Amino acid sequence: MAQELEKTEELAAIPDVPPTNSVQKAAWISLGAIVSVASILAIVLAALGYGVALSVESKFGLPHATIYASTFELIDLSSVAITTLINAGSSILFDIDFWGKVVSSIGGWGIGLVALWAAMLLVIRKWRWQLPRRPSLRRADTWLRTPSREDSLPQFFKSLVAWPTVSAAILFATLWSAIVVSAAIPSLLAIVPVFGYELGQRHTKDWVIGVNACMPLFPRDIREKGIPRSTKKALRVVNCVALSKDGKVFAEGVVVLATSSSVVLYAPLTGAVRRERTDGVSIEVIDNASWFNRKSTP
Repeated sequence: MAQELEKTEELAAIPDVPPTNSVQKAAWISLGAIVSVASILAIVLAALGYGVALSVESKFGLPHATIYASTFELIDLSSVAITTLINAGSSILFDIDFWGKVVSSIGGWGIGLVALWAAMLLVIRKWRWQLPRRPSLRRADTWLRTPSREDSLPQFFKSLVAWPTVSAAILFATLWSAIVVSAAIPSLLAIVPVFGYELGQRHTKDWVIGVNACMPLFPRDIREKGIPRSTKKALRVVNCVALSKDGKVFAEGVVVLATSSSVVLYAPLTGAVRRERTDGVSIEVIDNASWFNRKSTP
């Protein structure tokens, strides 16, 4: 009896430790989901950057493989596509004339589609509520039961035929879905560089070739007061830089693309494009309007 009391006291002295298996499992699942999403996002961004590099090769002839040196630089190049997409989306979002045309063009069709959708919802809801009362569905449920000795002979053969048919249909649908998904994933990944290519083409057209001047430099007092707005038609400006080493400028031009290790420059006067590494190089922002004012020589 005394030994039993001692064991009871020892068990009572042990603190209650909550089970941690479920918590750890949930934490690992969350971590795996985060890693999976981050991996997919990195692949998509790298594919966008690859499309941007292809667009530069198509527009200026610079080999796309020389523009980037790593996957991280491809992800960096995707910022060009994202910025172009944001600019296009914001311009469409605040374009009153565009939305007026859209509303006027799809007004009648939109009302008709909404009415059709509402009618379909009513029909589906009514059919769903009447679903358990249909004798054909109850009969199908009877056919799909597992054959047993208590079934009648017709019922036994109906179940015997229905089960392999349904199993074969499910197996075929599963295999077909797996084939479709396996073929769709590479196709979707191949579409992403196409978007990057188109957005890169638009970037070079609007913000490299179609610019009017370099971005002006303003002293501190003007920046503190605020840059005055001009009453004239707004000019499209772009970043222009000069590269120098040991105090000597060896390259300058409009920035086409820039990564952590290199920059692609475009000379508006001659149309020349060059890629320069930025290791050990001084990069200076310049305001060289003469590029756009002078006429190119034939």
